[in-house]
Amino acid sequence: MSEKLADELNNERGISLWEMPTTGVTVFRPLTCSAEDLLKRLPEGMLSTCIVDDEPWLRSVAANPLADIDEIISTILEVVH
Repeated sequence: MSEKLADELNNERGISLWEMPTTGVTVFRPLTCSAEDLLKRLPEGMLSTCIVDDEPWLRSVAANPLADIDEIISTILEVVH
């Protein structure tokens, strides 16, 4: 799940991917709005924040087997466009 999310986000101009995940954690940030603004506009519990180099980033943890990755991707892309 994290690889699919990272691949989709890596192809988007409006998103900066921190790096390709080596675990189930995908870290990214939007370039068209703040990480906090994107987080507020997504359903609760979909993502969380983390700090990288003193800047807020978003993270997705692929730990929920019931999570619909396609819905997560489409929701993120809808907000950043």
